[in-house]
Amino acid sequence: MSALNKRHFEQRQSASARSTLLDAAREVGLDVAAAVAFLDSRELEDVVWKSYGQTIYEKKIHSIPLFALSVPSIGAVGGPFRPPGKHEAYVVRGSMDEEYFFKLFQVILRDHQAGERIYDERSQPYRLDEWRSSAPGRGTCST
Repeated sequence: MSALNKRHFEQRQSASARSTLLDAAREVGLDVAAAVAFLDSRELEDVVWKSYGQTIYEKKIHSIPLFALSVPSIGAVGGPFRPPGKHEAYVVRGSMDEEYFFKLFQVILRDHQAGERIYDERSQPYRLDEWRSSAPGRGTCST
């Protein structure tokens, strides 16, 4: 996974491209011929699709990509794979442009400097952490 992640996130090679998968396999010493044979087969296809379907259903993921940014220093923690904190995580659903993320990072910086998550009009676009309300004993934060 480390070799594949490095190619995908650092070298901008698609993790779904056959050449990327085989290069990563080669790098870590896996049997490349066996990897080619596996990729040419449909072995485990049903397992992968079942797992994918269960994960997006169970974790309530409705858009790809999904970003749930946690800032533990102010208790803003959450998302589909983390237990909730005192405050909601900052959530971005779907593809957004640089300006959207720039504004999000400005809100996170402001909140970090304030020492708490501030719920106001500026933070509203980043408040869709429904996993907070689904955790036992947790409700959504008020505005």
